[in-house]
Amino acid sequence: MDMTKKSGQPKAAIKEGTAHPVEWAVGGLSALLILGLLGFLLYQAFFVSPDPPRFAYEIGRIERAGDAFRVPVAVTNQGTETAAGVRLSGMLERDGAVAETAEIEFDYIPRHSTRHGAFLFSADPGAAQLRVRVLGYSDP
Repeated sequence: MDMTKKSGQPKAAIKEGTAHPVEWAVGGLSALLILGLLGFLLYQAFFVSPDPPRFAYEIGRIERAGDAFRVPVAVTNQGTETAAGVRLSGMLERDGAVAETAEIEFDYIPRHSTRHGAFLFSADPGAAQLRVRVLGYSDP
């Protein structure tokens, strides 16, 4: 049984100038994907207003870590712009006076994302009042 025509081409060869339905499906899906991406980028460019970084933080459970006390902290950038070099200060206050201070610096916190770190104190933070504040950031 001979599978080729006289010209040497297989019988199932596609005629020149016609595309297989799978090619049309892949091409159409690719076009939809590109149009969707373009629409998203245009929406972001024209309708999302730039919002400077705004930070919210959440303090975790105090843990003993060798001769220190570890206080986990999660910082969220709620703005639409990225922040670099974000510095946080943690102060332990006893009887109205600052007993100890610790700082954390996050290299990079993208928009709408969270980064984790920890303050390390030599004194037990459970016996004092912990105050946390963002000291500053820079534009990347």
